[in-house]
Amino acid sequence: VVKFLQRGDKKYRSFFVRRMQQLARGERSRILQKPLKGSQSHIFETYLEQKSGHRILWTEESEEPSSPPRIVIWYVAKHKHVSRLMQLIDDSKSRSARQLMPQT
Repeated sequence: VVKFLQRGDKKYRSFFVRRMQQLARGERSRILQKPLKGSQSHIFETYLEQKSGHRILWTEESEEPSSPPRIVIWYVAKHKHVSRLMQLIDDSKSRSARQLMPQT
């Protein structure tokens, strides 16, 4: 995401900021929060802009059940890379879960 913000086209950076503001306000629609199938985690995609084919891949995380969920942005990528990136997100989340397990 940092690389996209540093090197991306100015127009697409403004689209990214707009989408982040919409998600932060709690707005949800199919364009803003489309659940992806085929992953072990609950991964969502947000259309950066429908014509470009760029997607924002993100998950919701919550430290405690009573706390509001926070959004974790994983990638901004072209649609053709979404399947591979979903697998990378699943792998990362499973590694994190293994580290959080208590020792027996």
